[in-house]
Amino acid sequence: MLINSSGRFLFVRIPELLVALCLYAAAILPLAAQSMESEHEAVESEWIADKTKTSAMTAALELEAVINAKVINYAQAAYFVLSSANGNSDFTPDNAFRFALDRGWLPKKAATDASIKLGDLSFLIMKSFNLKSGFLYAIFPGSRYAFREMVSLKIIQGTADPSMTISGERFLLILGNVLKNTGDEL
Repeated sequence: MLINSSGRFLFVRIPELLVALCLYAAAILPLAAQSMESEHEAVESEWIADKTKTSAMTAALELEAVINAKVINYAQAAYFVLSSANGNSDFTPDNAFRFALDRGWLPKKAATDASIKLGDLSFLIMKSFNLKSGFLYAIFPGSRYAFREMVSLKIIQGTADPSMTISGERFLLILGNVLKNTGDEL
């Protein structure tokens, strides 16, 4: 039994009422689901846009710091090398440093704010980009032979020593040479 808008009782049989409710639900549920799905997609795309904007701003600030740096530290080097090698901008300098350190791509004594040496940078690049190597590096993988390999590939050019520190400008030049050598352009 139902009450209509004028307050009178309407007698409807239960099966007819169930059929009417099912038809109503069948008509309205897809519309509600579609509305909820489009609302979810809008929220998700807004979240992705915000995350992308934040990542781009972080990368721009880090790039500016590297360009102006007289000496590059381990965290900055790990951040740019791993971001370039993986195409992944989800790294921060600190978690990129930890990622490389955990895999043995950086010396155990390395600190995030310590100046990276050219030999250590060479080893980080060789491992991150999985570069093909010569005989000695294949037998004795480490910063010494990674440096020699990078010089022979003409990735490191000019006066260089594995124990020297790197300026931001030279670091970006080396990273650009790596990307050119691997076929990825900046």
